[in-house]
Amino acid sequence: RTTLGSLAAAFLWLVVLLLVGTFVLFFLGDYFKRAVEVVTNETGRSLLTGVLGGLASIPALIAIVIAMAITIIGIFLIPFGVAAFLIAVSGIAILGFLAVAQVAGIAIAGKREAETPAGQQLQFLYTGILAFSALWIIAAAFTWFPILGAILRMLAFSVTFVAVATGFGAVILAWWRSRPKKNAVAV
Repeated sequence: RTTLGSLAAAFLWLVVLLLVGTFVLFFLGDYFKRAVEVVTNETGRSLLTGVLGGLASIPALIAIVIAMAITIIGIFLIPFGVAAFLIAVSGIAILGFLAVAQVAGIAIAGKREAETPAGQQLQFLYTGILAFSALWIIAAAFTWFPILGAILRMLAFSVTFVAVATGFGAVILAWWRSRPKKNAVAV
């Protein structure tokens, strides 16, 4: 890949993340806030849950394929089931990454008064997304220098992987805590 192609891909991902982040902030705000609170208050637990959840998604996908393969109609629907599962896992990962980006944006930009709370949340989210994207843009700019470019890409990948895993776990924990609890009947 050329340097120009790498830079174009990095900037394209930046634009996509900004658009998806804006959509999530305004249309999935409550759930997004819960995930941000989990990342803020329980970062270590979120990372551990994210890694375990990511590893558990592989056997879950295999179980879905096996369950669908039991019936003749299910065999034909396996590609759709796999696609739906991968889309759901990707959505959880993106939502989690955006929650981590929001927390990073709060840490970078600092708490300041904005004209509106939504504007302040958008500022934090954009700051976090720009911070993570800056790693990839810098790595893409050094594609022409193989050793340094590879080191910078590995750094960007490592930071992004930890952010996605932490966010993935935060979304799982936020969902787990928000589900309705069944009342236990005293015996």
